[in-house]
Amino acid sequence: MHDAVASIDGWLEPGDSMKLYELGCSTPGPFLEIGTYRGKSTTVLATALRDAERDVEFYSLDIAADDLARARAALAERGLADRVTLVRGSATAFFRALPEFRPRFVFIDGDHSAKGVGRDLGPLETRVPEGGMLLFHDFRNPRNQDPRDRAYGVPQAIGASWVARDCEFAGEFGCAGLYRRVRGPDPDDTGDGRAGVDLIGLDRAGVRVLVQVARPVKRYLARYVPMLRRR
Repeated sequence: MHDAVASIDGWLEPGDSMKLYELGCSTPGPFLEIGTYRGKSTTVLATALRDAERDVEFYSLDIAADDLARARAALAERGLADRVTLVRGSATAFFRALPEFRPRFVFIDGDHSAKGVGRDLGPLETRVPEGGMLLFHDFRNPRNQDPRDRAYGVPQAIGASWVARDCEFAGEFGCAGLYRRVRGPDPDDTGDGRAGVDLIGLDRAGVRVLVQVARPVKRYLARYVPMLRRR
């Protein structure tokens, strides 16, 4: 599998690729990837889903539009575009839009700093259910041990988060570290169904005024003015 994605930019080691493929073939979904980059790991997971003939909901997030465009092209070239939904945005924004999404496998490969990993873990605390798997890339990167290198701090972020309290370590694979959640939300609790998404706050000010002020006033006047005229 590692050789199959060699032409896609990225930093996966053979052990990373093998474990991603294995998890993609067998781990219950849905899946979430934080840090698409050019789509190397995304392609490994999507290939596993195709090879195992699995229909699993899979989202991959990144904040860089140009990288997502390259990832989309890599997936399309291999006939995998329908296996994953690419999303431009952070984990925090993603869960604001889809608050009921409960990933049972998460590959965390975005900002590798202690602050960045901690930020990505924040919204996952109430969403990853008991039994869920978290695979942290660059867990074994030597740069984590250099206190002067603020760009890396993966183990430090894990140790300061809910993962240290609620998860058990499941091993190292390539450069990645795997954790299994042993205390957390009920995996059978999927909320109250598919959540609505309120995006009006993202629209231009004129539209917000129309929806939030003008229309309610118009409905009020239409209801009560005729009653006043009859008196």
